[in-house]
Amino acid sequence: MLLGLDDGTPVFAADLSAADEPAALRLGAAETSGDLRTVAADLPHPQAATLAYARGLLHWNRHTRYCGLCGSPARSAQAGHVRVCTGPECGRLSFPRIEPAVIALIERPGAQPRCLLARHHGAGPDNFSLLAGFAEIGESLEGTVRREAAEEAGVTVGPVTYQGSQGWPFPSGLMIGFVGQALDDRIDVDGAELLEARWFTRGEVIERIVDGPGAGPADSIGGWLLRSWAGLDPTVDDRRCPGGADAAVVGGRANHFHSHRPHRTHDLCDAGRSADADSRFRDRLHQRRHRRCTRHEPDRRNRPAGAGRIGGGPFVDGR
Repeated sequence: MLLGLDDGTPVFAADLSAADEPAALRLGAAETSGDLRTVAADLPHPQAATLAYARGLLHWNRHTRYCGLCGSPARSAQAGHVRVCTGPECGRLSFPRIEPAVIALIERPGAQPRCLLARHHGAGPDNFSLLAGFAEIGESLEGTVRREAAEEAGVTVGPVTYQGSQGWPFPSGLMIGFVGQALDDRIDVDGAELLEARWFTRGEVIERIVDGPGAGPADSIGGWLLRSWAGLDPTVDDRRCPGGADAAVVGGRANHFHSHRPHRTHDLCDAGRSADADSRFRDRLHQRRHRRCTRHEPDRRNRPAGAGRIGGGPFVDGR
């Protein structure tokens, strides 16, 4: 599968999931293997984004072997970016699908701001996180935030403001981050999805991040939302920051999520991405759009895709 060009050099991905580990290591000329989710935060941003891009496309190809319309086998086309039904009377084209989900930081009204954190079934006794859920058919993303808060925590949410998004190819998600304003402080957990939910002050959140269980990985949009709301650098794992909370606070630019344009963070995280990487990402987006606009032309259907350059896709991109 062709991912694109990196400074003129083709970059490919191969699916070795059917091979055992020794065979996969031999074929990949590698010494060891690892799960991308566990190592992505330690990789350079463009490399992490490219590997995530490859993982998502490989997973989609592996799980789209048959036509969803007639059931005939589907073959790979356009260098792995399209699946074509081989049925004699069908020929349906399938493209990678994204599963949108929201993740929301819900604020409680009042003189002292508080945010809602919840403990889900299966979570540890002090493992609280933000509310999240998939968008349903015919539902707006803002409506998803309000529905999830009402269904799971019994919290009524009014205004909802977009904050940023994060591609999450594990296997094909797109996480869209919001801040919602609760209309009151009542909580009534459903007992099905959630075990408990509580309001936390900024001081309590900072204490949890620095000295407690943390806010989640620094490359996740959930951690980004929570750290920013607390006034901490959203790109830093504050439990490893010398000097603790004081050293982690971003002087003069703490995000309290009342702005429509919060600070951008990394690219699996996006902060620190160079202008050159941005231009490479735009090149790749342009190539994808061009390919889709011409996908019905018979003479272009098998044209290799991804002729743009490989660059870091916006894993967390707050606009």
